[in-house]
Amino acid sequence: RGGSAGDAAVAMAAVLQVVSPIGSGVGGDCFGIFYDASTGTTRCLDGSGRSPAALTKEQLMSAETDGFIKADSRGLLATVPGAVKAWFETVEHFGSGKLSMSEILEPAVRFAEEGFPLSLPGAFFWERAKPKLLRMHGGRAYLIDGETVPSPGHILSNVPMAGLLKRIANEGPSALYAGPVAQTIVEAVAEVGGLMTLNDLRNHLESSEPAIL
Repeated sequence: RGGSAGDAAVAMAAVLQVVSPIGSGVGGDCFGIFYDASTGTTRCLDGSGRSPAALTKEQLMSAETDGFIKADSRGLLATVPGAVKAWFETVEHFGSGKLSMSEILEPAVRFAEEGFPLSLPGAFFWERAKPKLLRMHGGRAYLIDGETVPSPGHILSNVPMAGLLKRIANEGPSALYAGPVAQTIVEAVAEVGGLMTLNDLRNHLESSEPAIL
């Protein structure tokens, strides 16, 4: 379609968070290294999320036992999702300018709507996560009939994710960092003891710096 490596990287990241949500997702981070052959320069994009403004070092230290965060304090580790803003930064600064975000995210939307076969590693980690899914709010929606882990090869779809990706494409980063989706994120983090606020989401910024070579 005449896109660039930057466009392709975002399309790939979006597809991966649909078909392999164990290792990536719109709730996670994103990092990129970009080389400009015309100038010979390399830049890095830091799409990592920041800790909530209200979080203190003392709170983290009090929640730690033998090098691990206590289970009832794990929400303190939640950081602002950096991936979605990083996608837009990538397309703006390193994209071809020929493709809209809707076109770039179309493959991910298609997999989410039409389905994809669950991989063997995906089924393995899904089984490991089952106890957490049974405990967490809304977790049973990711189990067959609310109880069973899907087997390798099972065709999965994620229509709500398709809807979110369409909103992101049409509305921009604010689809995630403001409004009802942001409110849902804040409430989910609060349920597990986290401190993230709507202001933390609204104020999130990416950074792009020369790479250290």
